[in-house]
Amino acid sequence: MEGEAMAAVGFLQVVRVMWHPGVPDGQYGRIINILTWPEYRHQGLARAIMQALIQKAREINLPYIDLDATPDGQPLYESLGFSLLQAKHPPMRLYLSAH
Repeated sequence: MEGEAMAAVGFLQVVRVMWHPGVPDGQYGRIINILTWPEYRHQGLARAIMQALIQKAREINLPYIDLDATPDGQPLYESLGFSLLQAKHPPMRLYLSAH
């Protein structure tokens, strides 16, 4: 966009998986990269983006949305209805190269 600056951005990823009891339709949503540039924060932009992404997830019938919250973002996500998961089987990760 010539002459315009981007102030905030966010993405809804549709994750497709093999059948699983927690994902009977084989897909769910994941919010990634919610970002508001510092000079545009505290103006409701992240909330507006999140509301639009949640609405899109509803329109395409996703059963749920996951996200990873930073401490700064957690109050916003909780106010939109997200809650911390008490995972019975917490995720694990194996790094295959130095990072």
